[in-house]
Amino acid sequence: MIFGGLVLTLSQSSFAALLVGLAVLAALTWDARRVGLIAAVLAVFAVGGALAAGAFDLSSPGSARKSTSGRSDLISGGVRLFRDQPLQGHGSGSFAREYRRSENVSAERATSASHTIPVTVAAEQGIIGLLAYLALLGFALVRLLRGARRATERAAIAAAFCALVTHTLMYAAFLEDPLTWALLGVGTALAAMPARADPEPV
Repeated sequence: MIFGGLVLTLSQSSFAALLVGLAVLAALTWDARRVGLIAAVLAVFAVGGALAAGAFDLSSPGSARKSTSGRSDLISGGVRLFRDQPLQGHGSGSFAREYRRSENVSAERATSASHTIPVTVAAEQGIIGLLAYLALLGFALVRLLRGARRATERAAIAAAFCALVTHTLMYAAFLEDPLTWALLGVGTALAAMPARADPEPV
């Protein structure tokens, strides 16, 4: 049913987020190595099928722009902004302004973010902000995933968070998305609860 609803949206990032969330949930429920192997094989087949069908054409800048819905321009522009000021970045919320200035494009061609949260953070906050973002992400994943196998609700929260992180790799809305902090808050609260004892057999 979820896949059917996403077909109508034509959102590639939503499909990827859903698949990652399901893979994490499966890994926390069953054997993680076996699930990882199956996911890797399916990913190879999916990428191979997409390339064979001509869904991604990266042979020229124009075709790459079309295949990635313009994200390739935003990402490459964000990388150039990061190279300009790698240490401290250009400042919070400055991506659209600095992108228009450096790439000499109109407001219609620019956007408020690079559509890839690490690139946006690197361009706006530099290495310092990027390290802080990676540290937050690492601590959050450890907090949510550690011990999640023992409780179904914790596994669901961890899978939802991983799906959200995947989505922010194609839409930069990690830090400002209230769902991020809601999942972290609920997951932290559940992790702090004492583990439930298994019921004794009758």
